[in-house]
Amino acid sequence: MHAQRRMHAQRGSGAVAVLAVVPAVVAVLVVTLEVGAVVAAGAAAAGTADLAALAAAGARADAGRVGAVDPHHAARRIAAANRADLVACRCEDVPVEVTVAVRVDSPFGLVAGRTVTGSARATLVPRT
Repeated sequence: MHAQRRMHAQRGSGAVAVLAVVPAVVAVLVVTLEVGAVVAAGAAAAGTADLAALAAAGARADAGRVGAVDPHHAARRIAAANRADLVACRCEDVPVEVTVAVRVDSPFGLVAGRTVTGSARATLVPRT
């Protein structure tokens, strides 16, 4: 008789445990996806900065040639093509230094509107 009462008293305890665990799992998932979005934006910023710095260095190496492009314009064009903003471009000296900013695409909006920056340096030897 006592065993039957004990089993009846524990009925539904599994549902209570599930109700406690599911929100915690969802919270961990949301945080993981948000952190992943920031990491992805950081990688995009670093890659875009590398490309923009190479473009600016290439334009600087071609300076004085017919059809040469302004290094700032070359860096800005590459940044825009990669959905980034050119924050700084020091193209007067060697090596060229470029900083870009990329907006974080937040899946749940927790880090929406934030930006991540990436910087890079590049030097190209002028063509002969």
